Amino acid sequence: MQGKETIKSVVFGDDSSLTESTSSRLPLSQQHLALELTDAKAKIKRLRQELEEKSEQLLDCRQDLDNVEAELKRLQQENMQLLTDARAARMYRDELDAMKERAIRADKLESEVARFRDKLHNMNFYKVKLEELKEDNQVLMESKAMLEEELQSVKARSDKLHHLEKQNLLLDSKLHDMEEERTVDRRRIEELLERNVILELSQKRSMEESQRLGWELELAKNPQQNSELKSLGQEVTEKTCSRLLKLEKENQKLLKTLEELQGTSHPLDEFISESKHIEEKCTPAFANMHNNRVIIDTSNQSFDTEHLHASLESTNGNLHGLEVELHELETENQRPQVNFNQNQGQADIENQVHENGQLEQDKSCLVKENRRLRQQVKIQEASLDSSNLKLVVLEKENRTLAKKTNYLSESCAKNKELEKENQELIHQAGRMLCRLLHFLNILLFFSQIYCFSLQELLDQRLKLQQKESDLEKLTYELERMRLNQETRMGDHEAGDQRYCKQLESELESSLMKSLKVKKERMAALEARLQESAKINQQLRHDLKTVKQNYEALLQRDEEERAEAGQCSPPERTWHRESQEATWALLKLKDRLIEVERNVEKSTVTSQNSSLMAHNAQLQRERQSSEAEREAAIREREDLRTVNELLLRDHERLSVLHERQAAELEVLSHRYSTIENSHRTLEIEHRSLEDRYNTLLQQRAQLVGVQRALREEQQKMQNEICTSRSTTAECQRLRDEKDWLNQTYQKLLAENEELQVEHKSIKSQLNSCKLEQTQLESELSKLKEQNQQLEITSIKLVNQCELLTQLKANLEEENRHLLDQIQSLMLQNRTLLDQTIESKDLFHVEQRQYIDKLNELRRQKEKLEEKIMDQYKFYDPSPPRRRGNWITLKMRKLMKTRTRDQEHVRSSTPQLRSESCEGLDDLRCNDNGSSVGSQGSEESASNSLNGDTVSPKRSSSEYNLSYMKLSESSHSSQEHPDTSHSVSSKPFIPTSQGQEKEKGTICGRRLSWGGQAKDRYHSNSPLLIRKLLKFCPKQTSHRKLKEEFSSSK
Repeated sequence: MQGKETIKSVVFGDDSSLTESTSSRLPLSQQHLALELTDAKAKIKRLRQELEEKSEQLLDCRQDLDNVEAELKRLQQENMQLLTDARAARMYRDELDAMKERAIRADKLESEVARFRDKLHNMNFYKVKLEELKEDNQVLMESKAMLEEELQSVKARSDKLHHLEKQNLLLDSKLHDMEEERTVDRRRIEELLERNVILELSQKRSMEESQRLGWELELAKNPQQNSELKSLGQEVTEKTCSRLLKLEKENQKLLKTLEELQGTSHPLDEFISESKHIEEKCTPAFANMHNNRVIIDTSNQSFDTEHLHASLESTNGNLHGLEVELHELETENQRPQVNFNQNQGQADIENQVHENGQLEQDKSCLVKENRRLRQQVKIQEASLDSSNLKLVVLEKENRTLAKKTNYLSESCAKNKELEKENQELIHQAGRMLCRLLHFLNILLFFSQIYCFSLQELLDQRLKLQQKESDLEKLTYELERMRLNQETRMGDHEAGDQRYCKQLESELESSLMKSLKVKKERMAALEARLQESAKINQQLRHDLKTVKQNYEALLQRDEEERAEAGQCSPPERTWHRESQEATWALLKLKDRLIEVERNVEKSTVTSQNSSLMAHNAQLQRERQSSEAEREAAIREREDLRTVNELLLRDHERLSVLHERQAAELEVLSHRYSTIENSHRTLEIEHRSLEDRYNTLLQQRAQLVGVQRALREEQQKMQNEICTSRSTTAECQRLRDEKDWLNQTYQKLLAENEELQVEHKSIKSQLNSCKLEQTQLESELSKLKEQNQQLEITSIKLVNQCELLTQLKANLEEENRHLLDQIQSLMLQNRTLLDQTIESKDLFHVEQRQYIDKLNELRRQKEKLEEKIMDQYKFYDPSPPRRRGNWITLKMRKLMKTRTRDQEHVRSSTPQLRSESCEGLDDLRCNDNGSSVGSQGSEESASNSLNGDTVSPKRSSSEYNLSYMKLSESSHSSQEHPDTSHSVSSKPFIPTSQGQEKEKGTICGRRLSWGGQAKDRYHSNSPLLIRKLLKFCPKQTSHRKLKEEFSSSK
């Protein structure tokens, strides 16, 4: 029994039990059980005390919860009352705002009615003025239409002139081509003349030789042969005479055709002169027809030149034929040269002399014809000179017309500028009137706002008094609440006082804020009065500037009158009408000044009376400053709108100025282009003159060529083919003349149709202009309607802005109330959370304590059962087999450990946690029992430290117990000398018997340690350490380590 007690004391850390075993007579096991019982009873008593304390705390907490619930109910009731009061205040505020809006609307309607009455008085005057302006506009539109017609006619003339210039250029090019052709023809004619001269010389020589040969032959031969030769010579002479006669006939025919052509050219010249006279009488619109006629004449001349070229070609052909015949005659004459030289020399000479006389006569005729042709050329040159002079006259007329068009365009531009200036002056006058009326309305509005603000100050006095009474009631209720809280609350006085103080501070802050706001509003009202005075000064300054501008406009009108003294009567009438309009504007301005003075007098009187009342009631009337502040904001907005309108007008004027500048630039550009075109026309005219001079020179050359041609025609009169061709060409020319006359008649008919169409287009244009005037009148009406709509829109914008301001104020108040409600709700939530947390903590702690008590009871029962089992199944072993007994116990211990590990693996995590908690409790109990063996007081303190845990740290209870156990083990390890000293005192080896007893005690301790190891497998390392402390160092340590390693 004593061995068992010693082993138990070693396992549970009872170092003091070894000392007591030697001194006490009682068995060690009974003492140990008694100590455990006393410890358990002490623990039970302590736990009961703690339970009683906890139950008392529960009761206190319940009372506190009841008190808190009552306070919560009271606070909820107060919150409901406050909400009802806030809702009632909102209703009153809404009603006040609605009444304010109605009053503002009534004032606005009254001001609008007064303004419309004033406008009705001025409408008749404006109607008369509008009628006059409409008449003026009609007159101006008619003048504008006339000027536009003139401009169109001038433009048409200028277009025609451009067309004529183009045609002149084409004619110049054609003339240049004709001149080149004439030069080529001249060269050909000269070459032909040279050939003819050479042929004539060769012919004469051949004839002389043939005559000589003939005479010689006749003289040499017989008379019969002479007669035959004479017959041959006669035949040759007859042939030549017949050919000469044919050529003369052809010459005569050609002369007749030339005379006929000249006869036809005379009526053409007369027709051209008549057309020129008609063109001089008519407008330059008929210049195209003249040019067409000139073109026709030039075409006729070109046809004549072509016919002449054809005749020249025919003459060339005839000459070629004559040359061939001469070659043939020469061949024929070479055969009988000898005969002709002998017999017919003298006859040939006579014939040649006769022929020479005839040729001289023909030459004289050709010279006469050349002279006549030169005279005709001179006549044609004179006609060309006259046509050139006519062209110069037409160009001068064109220049004068261009000047007239420029003058008309400038006059149109001036008229347009005058119209624009008139419209601008009218618009400026209307704008000035609108501004003056607007300023008067603003002054009336200020006066009405001031009266309304006085009324609102009186209303707000009453509201202040009501609020002061409400404050007194609230202070009384707060004092009553304080008394109730002092009686009810003992522990929560500090929190309630803070809450009350917060409420008081919030109320005081709200009151201070309201007072500050009222003071600020009063200051704003004073500043507003000063601003209204400044605005009046600014308005007066604006009136002065308007007057100065008006005086400047009058001076400008006078200057324009001085400049327009020499203008037309419609412009004078327009100036008179503008003067009348200016006098009417002066009268209106005088009336407006009188109205302003009356308004200022009335406002000054009303301000004096209101200021006297306001100075007496400034301290009480604080809340009325809100309405005045709103009115000031409205006034600022009105002024901003006025400023915006002025800026818009300025922008419009600047845009108009820019447009006018752009139009001036366009007109200047057009004028520069016209000048450039005029310069180019002059240059072209000069070039045409130069070309005309060159043409005259070429014409003189052509005259010489014609003379040469006539001489050739006289020589070739015998050619019938040329006469036929000339007759055919004459017939073709006549047909062409008839065709040209027909085309001319068609062109005249087309011209008449174009004139009719032109008249119809003019009538359409006049109708379009009338429609334009109507549309402009409608546009002016629409502009007036637009202005009225803009005024109404400005009013509506002001009303909308007032409504938005009121809405913003209401939203701010609503936000303030919502913030208060949210703060109260947060406080309520915090209180509820605290109560719930206190309840939850209480229940959790109660459950923990109950669980701990149950666990302690179970542990106690288990310990008792274990002790009883140890006493029942205790068998002492012989001392000889100590080592084998230790090895068997260690094997059992390891087997039980493996079984328990398998059991633990199969078990659930909840069982593992419960087993760990139970082992921790056992450790704590073991530590308490080990300490209790040294002293009862120390064991009690350790048990309290190991078992009791505060409710706030319930989660870390087991960790703390484990830390205490580990600290106790560390302390035992740190002080091994003390433990050895305590434990080794009763086991000092004095003899062999004592050594045997020591071995038996160690064996018992090891057996007890093996059983404890089987039971508490999770704490095997700790138990092994304890066993190693009390076993012999040389034997037990090594065996335990070997068995432990073999079991692993």
